Amino acid sequence: ELPVEPKSKPLPAAAPSKTIASPLPSNQQSMVHPYNPAEAGEMLDDFVIEAEEMLEALKNGCVALEKAPSKDEVDKLFRVAHTLKGSSGMIGLKAMNTLTHRLEELMDGVRKGTRHVSEPVIDVLLAGLDDLTEILKKVKARAPFEHDIGPMMAKLEAVMSGRPMPVATVAP
Repeated sequence: ELPVEPKSKPLPAAAPSKTIASPLPSNQQSMVHPYNPAEAGEMLDDFVIEAEEMLEALKNGCVALEKAPSKDEVDKLFRVAHTLKGSSGMIGLKAMNTLTHRLEELMDGVRKGTRHVSEPVIDVLLAGLDDLTEILKKVKARAPFEHDIGPMMAKLEAVMSGRPMPVATVAP
């Protein structure tokens, strides 16, 4: 069984990673990555099908993890995220690759027991999946695009360091 953080306690900060540097410098808010789906060539169709399946598995896994945290579920989520990270990297989809890498690091902390399953962790995982889904929608349109993962990376960084997840503001 995994330790579950009570909803009333703040999320403990995990020990900083010594092997993997954060892809988002603390002073950077924007991480815009351009992508041209035509560069993937023949691999694009297979990638889209597999990415849709993996995003669905990740979403279902997060819902299951929220209801009943278990090491098996975290391991499954980690493996799916790892596969999606690799697949997106193979077709040069840096926005998805970078974001999935950071989500994978968050889940790895849970796997290793340095982070607890908590409401902020589940919330940021689901928000990350929303962003990944948006990236995939852009890929499926088969036109060149840019995607800014900066706001999502800021949310991940906040949760991973024990701070509240930033809330997007909308200008009046």
